Order: sequence, then structure tokens, then C-alpha cells
Amino acid sequence: MEKEATFSPKATHIGVVVRNLDEATKYYSSVLGIGPFRFTELDLPHVIFKGKPDSLKIKMAWANIGTADIELIEAPPGDNVYQEFLRTKGEGVQHLGWHFDKDGYEAQLNKCEKQGIAVIQSAESEKVQLVYMDTAETVGALFEFVYRKTGLPGQ
Repeated sequence: MEKEATFSPKATHIGVVVRNLDEATKYYSSVLGIGPFRFTELDLPHVIFKGKPDSLKIKMAWANIGTADIELIEAPPGDNVYQEFLRTKGEGVQHLGWHFDKDGYEAQLNKCEKQGIAVIQSAESEKVQLVYMDTAETVGALFEFVYRKTGLPGQ
């Protein structure tokens, strides 16, 4: 019997793009009382941003904020979804993120694409597969769908 894929109405994390991860985590900890943070780096050798292939190394810090996590992302150099956000909006909330199993990830991606919602950036490594959906104009933030093939350090 085939497993039915479902979309969780609860986002698992809020993604915030920052210029400097160390400064941001100090601010969020000391001023806002958020933390402790778990630091991780993610190598993404297969990235496609607006049709152009690339690779990225992303530095992140995660902290629990109740039923979800806050993910601070230091924007890596180059042409990517994080640098584009910094150029157009500055630091701040960039996306809402959901984690899925493989079936849920593919089902939600297909559902959005059938509704005409485009993928802005996709990425894959041996540990993770993710997409950023172009929902910023209609929702106010991007949607990120993540399928973790294996656990990521820091999460």
C-alpha cells in the first residue's frame, strides 16, 4: 500500500538571513534571549539558482523558539537566494521552512508547481535535498521544503 504524503500545517523553522553569523547569534542571545544556538555548516555541491548551476557552503545557527526553530543563515558569497535577499531587503526573515519525508517532499513540490509556484533555488547533497519556492510576493516570505536524507549536525 502506497503511503499518502501530507503537508504539515506547522512550519518547522523560520529562516533569517544575516551578514555575520557570530554577531547575529550574540545579538539574538544577549538582547532577545534566544538560544542556546547549535552551529553547523552545510556543503551543497549541486545548487541551481534561477536556472544557473553552482555550489554553496552555508553557515547556520539553530535555536529552539517553542514549537519551531529559528535558523540564522550567513549569506554565502555569490549569486544565490540569500545574497539576493540581502541586496533587496537587508537582514531579516527570508523563509518559512518545512521538513518532509521523501514522499511528502515530492508531493508538496509537485502540488506547488501545479499551482504555478516556481522553484527559485534548489540544492542537493548526500545529506539533504531542498527547494525555495517563489512565494514572497503572495505570502511575504519564501517557502522552503527540506528532505533530510540523514541527520544534520546541530539539529
